[in-house]
Order: sequence, then C-alpha cells, then structure tokens
Amino acid sequence: MERKRLTYLLEDDPAYLAEAAESGPLRRLKGIGMNCGVEYTSFPRFASLAPYSRFEHSLDCARIALHFGGNEVQALACLFHDVTSPCFAHVVDFLNGDYQKQESTEKGVLRTVKRKGIMTVLRKYGISPYDVSDYHRFPLCDNESPRLSCDRLEYTLSNMVNFGVVPLEKAQSFYDDLIFDVADNGVREIIFQSFILAREFAFAALENSKVYICEEDRGSMEVLAHVLRIALSKGVINESDLMSKENALIKKLMSNPETEMAFTAFTSLSAVSEDGTGIALKVPAKLRYIDPYVKGRGRVSELCPDFKKALDEFLATDFSVTFHLE
Repeated sequence: MERKRLTYLLEDDPAYLAEAAESGPLRRLKGIGMNCGVEYTSFPRFASLAPYSRFEHSLDCARIALHFGGNEVQALACLFHDVTSPCFAHVVDFLNGDYQKQESTEKGVLRTVKRKGIMTVLRKYGISPYDVSDYHRFPLCDNESPRLSCDRLEYTLSNMVNFGVVPLEKAQSFYDDLIFDVADNGVREIIFQSFILAREFAFAALENSKVYICEEDRGSMEVLAHVLRIALSKGVINESDLMSKENALIKKLMSNPETEMAFTAFTSLSAVSEDGTGIALKVPAKLRYIDPYVKGRGRVSELCPDFKKALDEFLATDFSVTFHLE
C-alpha cells in the first residue's frame, strides 16, 4: 500500500538537495521506518500502516524548509537531521533507557556528514559540514514543544493522514495556511493564519500524540528493545548492525533460534490484554505535543478552552500503571 503524501514544494528539488539525497547515508534511511518498529506488530492500528521511511521524512523536511524561505544550509540541515537514526529508530533510545527525551540516537551527525559521499556534494556547492550538521540551530528546522518546525510539522501531517485522523485534503489545507513568522516573545516559528484551521490542526495533532504514547505503541517499543538486548548479549548482532537497514537486521534476528522466537513473539502482539495476561509492562514515553500559534492572536490553548482542557489532560498522563500486551 502506497502512502498518501502531501505536496510540500511545487518546484523541482534544487540540484544540491537531490544530489545529497542520493548519498549513501541518506539512501540507508530508505530502510529505516518512521514508526519505530510498531508496524511489524499485528496491532490493527499499526499493521495496516502504509510504509513511511526516515528518507521520505528527511527529504520532505528539507522541502518544507525551502517552502518557508529557508536557505540551502537550513534545507540540508533538515535533510541530515535523522542521518544517524538506527534501525527501529527510537526503539534504540528505549534500549538505552532514554524513554522520555529520546535523544540518545542523535549523536554523530557531523561525523556522518563528513563521510566521502556527502562531502563530495558539500564541496561542490561550497557548503561546510559544520553548518549543516546541527538543525537545532535553526528555529525553522527544529524548536521545543509546543512550537511548530519543519521536523515536527512533517511527521505530524504525514502521521495524521497515515493514522486516518484526517484525510489528505484536510492535511494539505493545514499546510497551505501556514507561514514562517513572529509568534510569542518575538520568536519566529511556523504559524497559522486561520484560527479555525489552527484549532482543527491542534486537535488532530493531539490525536497523533495519543497514539505515540498509547500502550500498544510504547509497549511494543519496549518489547522490541528487549529483543535487541537479547540479540546483542548473545552476539547475534552487534552495535554496527543497528546502523544497517531494518530488513538486514531482521534477517540476523531470524537466524538464531532464541532471537527468532523473541522477534516472532513481538510481531504477534495484537491486543492490550483485558484480563491481565500476556507481557506485563510499565514504561514511560516522551510526551510529544503541539500548541500552534495563530498570527496576531496567540496559541490555540489560549483561544480555545476545550483544547486547553484536552491538552492538560494529555500532559497529565500517568505512566505508573502496569499494562499487559498479548
């Protein structure tokens, strides 16, 4: 099943972007999913997801940056921001015990950007690897919640379509209303012009946020992290295998009887147990959320009491409860 995709940039990709996207480290991301391995489970909400790769996400982030007036450095910083993502992405953060920040896998971007394939392109266009290896420098590319940036906007719009929260046409209408302008405290971010669209987007994005922390999602990531932990301890895989592609890593997991059994059990997960049987888990997760700004008016939570209430309830999520997956 092919994923429905928004139109982020009407013009063709500039040559520097197209050439950088063809480098080896970027092509590897075609084999890394955006949904952190949950798409390999049998949960109905995840098993039916259309394929969505880190490569697609990264390239579309760069296109968004250009759409909002970003320069080539900002576009390339967006393109490279996930270049160190391991197989199953944030599952490796769970493996590292980084449940709530999920930043342990972001290290090494500069080292990767300085590899021959990417450097050939950067030298051709007179761009320093130091300028494009930290997208956190640019508010357009990345900023703290609850603000919108290229990264947060791309995966939010793509997931709300892929999860079936809104149709493609509605997601496109959200995107088409956005501008990069001054918000609160004089900080520039991607903001809405229409309050009505901003409110609709805010509630739709909150539905995404609930998926990211639901028991099926965070539980699956913890179970898969445990599978990787077993595989590493048994020598079935090593750290470098985590930086390959997911199909290659899965092939190694399936080559050993113990890890084959563990990975097959992971893929068989299909429901949250109602009677307390199955795998018992108690695991936190990062609270990803957006409170979009409306030009000249303020954030949606300030303008819509119903959204503020819903957001406050989400931010008060209790992760201390044990749940069971089967």
